[in-house]
Amino acid sequence: MRYNPPTIVFLIGASLLLFSCAPTEEPQKDMEMSRQNAALTQEKRELVKEIEAKNALTVKLQKKISEKNAEIGALKAMKNHLSQEVIRSKTKVLTPKNKAEAVSLLAGVETDIAEVREQAPADSRQAFETADQLIAQARTELGQGNYTEASALAGKAMEIIQPIQLNWVARNRKKAGAPSHFPLAVRILKKSHIRKLPGIKAETVCILNPEAVVTATGRQGRWIRIILTDRKQTGWIHQTLVAEVQK
Repeated sequence: MRYNPPTIVFLIGASLLLFSCAPTEEPQKDMEMSRQNAALTQEKRELVKEIEAKNALTVKLQKKISEKNAEIGALKAMKNHLSQEVIRSKTKVLTPKNKAEAVSLLAGVETDIAEVREQAPADSRQAFETADQLIAQARTELGQGNYTEASALAGKAMEIIQPIQLNWVARNRKKAGAPSHFPLAVRILKKSHIRKLPGIKAETVCILNPEAVVTATGRQGRWIRIILTDRKQTGWIHQTLVAEVQK
């Protein structure tokens, strides 16, 4: 087949036009793919940062949970220890040998109940009413010479109040801590009976009000010896009732 010159020129021009247009589609596709890859890469980076932040938060929360669990375990152990101390102390005095011991026991229990009542929550009113009834019965038995029965009733009254007392002691000890070096200034955390000797049944020397500052000079077990500056004498207070004065 033979083409005339105009036809040949047309074919050559069309071929050149096709060759010039064909390659432009590829760069456009490449540019679009590059933009998509860049967007995906940025999205991936943001997701990685978000995951890292969530992982860090998870680790932090797990650490707090572990600390809280350890704190709860320590408080439970402390509460059990204090409970055993109270039980051992009570067991020693539930069978008084004479009227003097029975009177001392009853007075000590009444003092303990009065101290716990001062810082007890409002919802514990029923417990104190029951304890007061038992104390009244104990006084009646004491007046009739039934010392063992009077002591048993006083012990039951203290058993009712004991959970309230232990809860407060555990919270207060955690908050305040106990002095470990002497001499040092300490402040009184709540209205407290200062004892002549280290023990809840010891004679009360005086009563100190909250925020009073005294000097601690030593300790014996859980009891702190303090100097009563205005009275020029010493006394003993339980370690849960004082905190070191922060300088």
